[in-house]
Amino acid sequence: MNEDEIIRLMKGINKFPEESELSFYDDAWAFRTGGQYFTIATDMLVASTDVVKGTGLEYVGRKAMVSSISDLSSKGVRPKYYMISVGLTREIGMKGVKTLARGFSMAIKEYGGYIVGGDTNEADDLSVCVTSFGTSKYPPVRREIGKEGDIIAVTGTFGDAAAGLKIMSNEARDKAYRRKFLRAFLFPKARLAEGVALSRANVLSGCTDSSDGLALSIYNLIDSSEGRDMGVRLDLLPHSEELERFCLKNGLDLSELVLHGGEEYELVAVVKRGRWKTAQGVVEKAGGRLLKIGEVVHDRGVWWRRGNELVKVERRGWRHFVNVR
Repeated sequence: MNEDEIIRLMKGINKFPEESELSFYDDAWAFRTGGQYFTIATDMLVASTDVVKGTGLEYVGRKAMVSSISDLSSKGVRPKYYMISVGLTREIGMKGVKTLARGFSMAIKEYGGYIVGGDTNEADDLSVCVTSFGTSKYPPVRREIGKEGDIIAVTGTFGDAAAGLKIMSNEARDKAYRRKFLRAFLFPKARLAEGVALSRANVLSGCTDSSDGLALSIYNLIDSSEGRDMGVRLDLLPHSEELERFCLKNGLDLSELVLHGGEEYELVAVVKRGRWKTAQGVVEKAGGRLLKIGEVVHDRGVWWRRGNELVKVERRGWRHFVNVR
């Protein structure tokens, strides 16, 4: 049993609606009504599998919100309403619930929108499910790989959050950059302004957000493009200088953290060939940055140009139900 098998099972329950603007395998679902595109995204966080021991509940609440908002960001849609369902243990108590809610409030202040409802239940483990809703006159950006020669770009560096996780799990140490890496892990950013700007400029062939790792995000873009025998060649791995020093100090593989670490919530965008300068310009105007890391090639898979050799990148990242039958 794995996530892909479960998704295929759910897809087969009924015929997919003809009015769908996004595929079943996308980051969100959308339909058009009254001249507007209505987009919905949902994400669930469970403490035992998604939360590191010692993480404050305000960070848990905020991160649950950011996960859902990030999905809408990749579609170029600004969230307007949220429904939040929580499963709460008795041990959390009202004080803990207030702390969790403070995290929800933090996200609302950052990204806007209104909490309009949800559900509560008693549970053996803390769980938070956030469903985000948004409308736009622009069609949502699909999770697709585009055409040969299109540019693969990201809105930031990768691996810092994975470094923060290793520090929190006592698997690595770094006094100099401890605060930077912990903040990357505990306080991720949804690239909403960047996603909206790219969508309105009509410069993308496809887009997704990266919560499960850069490599898996790119494979998701490829797999969502049915019938296209396309792949991606990475010409560089987007990482900070601090991460490089951190890996050297702790004897860690830099490429492992960048490609397979996860938890960044950066956008992985496919920019149309010939539209790079426009894409870069609108993102910078929105207060962000866009880094060119590779391009779409006619060779299925993800390939990394490491020095003079071309290495196939493993399809790995964060996955639930690993080794579960």
